[in-house]
Amino acid sequence: LKLTREGSAAAMVLRRRRRPWHGRLLCACGLTTPGVAIGTPRCCTKTLLIWVFCSGPWWCFAAASFPEAEGPRFSNVFQDGMVLQRGQPIEVWGFGATQSDRLAVSLSQTGNPQAHVSARATVSDRGRWHATLPEPKSEFTGEIMELTLGKVGSSSAIKTLRDVVLGDVYIFAGQSNVDIPVSYAYQFDPAALKKDEVLADQLGKFGSIRFMIVPTRCGLTARYSGPDSLPEFASVEDCKACSSPFEPQTSHNKCNSIAGASPETQYHYCCCDMLRWRPASGDQLRGFSAVAWFTGTWLLSTTRSLKGVPLGLVRLSWGASSIASWSSMDAVHKCPQHGPPVHTFSPHLAASLWNHMVFPMIGLKFSAVVWVHGARNVGASTPYMGSKYYGCMLKSMVRDWRQ
Repeated sequence: LKLTREGSAAAMVLRRRRRPWHGRLLCACGLTTPGVAIGTPRCCTKTLLIWVFCSGPWWCFAAASFPEAEGPRFSNVFQDGMVLQRGQPIEVWGFGATQSDRLAVSLSQTGNPQAHVSARATVSDRGRWHATLPEPKSEFTGEIMELTLGKVGSSSAIKTLRDVVLGDVYIFAGQSNVDIPVSYAYQFDPAALKKDEVLADQLGKFGSIRFMIVPTRCGLTARYSGPDSLPEFASVEDCKACSSPFEPQTSHNKCNSIAGASPETQYHYCCCDMLRWRPASGDQLRGFSAVAWFTGTWLLSTTRSLKGVPLGLVRLSWGASSIASWSSMDAVHKCPQHGPPVHTFSPHLAASLWNHMVFPMIGLKFSAVVWVHGARNVGASTPYMGSKYYGCMLKSMVRDWRQ
């Protein structure tokens, strides 16, 4: 871990390590002054420039509870149109099974069911089933696949997820620096926004980039403050696609964050806070993470080895969140604090976002995690604040996510 300071800005980069689960690299960019931009020109062994803007409370943990279900089904983490990480075995799981159920999972090429990988599932006494598919052959990368759950010996499927692809999945995690949508980044350049909307339509049409947003806000603040680790994502509807940012936002729901017009530019803020997997499109781009979009398109344009490899860009962020909220209680306890946190953290502090946004994904593989955070924990070295505490928590959180 290398920590460098230039004025009031701090950049943290954790170099690539080959470890199982959740990806092999994590980059962290932290700011101590809202509105100041910081670049990480050498991020995880590849040249990567991320411009960060700032914002910056959150808490909790207990045993996971399992959802009730009528018959076996996939966890809602698994969806139509999703990108699964290539080059590794694939863990798949769900709920609603009985111990007498003999279940199997297969991943097959659409239209060619003989080209597949499959595995038997084990079932716990609480109805959770789990299977590990062997690593698919590289020739399946980019092909349209189907993920099927069925009973051993039965020719009919219980459930089939369609339009699934193997590619590279990138997680973009942190606070409002990750929330900021593409339209906000282009609020002074409508022509550039339109150009990227056209590009998003093209990349989506050819299967190059797909978007996904883990449910954030959407009226979930009270739920996300609960003490339990939940095994699935919150069940809420997708956001409405943001309309042109230079006219009033007429189509939105509780999973859109919107604001009135800027007097300077007549820009209307609109951010999407929940999106199931889908191909990139100009409509969805307006409310999608600028950091994720710019990173994804940069990777495609500069990395020859990614030709024909779909990229899955996943936003996992919540503005004004503290680092402890993204960490399990095991990780939080590695950095003990003496005394109560500042009042702005109450009632959300430890493990709240871990419990509801990270925990449901345990078992999935990712190519990388990009961490953009730091503004909420700035200040003097008081409980849960300051650079000494953040340095401890960042290392603890990274180790915990990797394990």
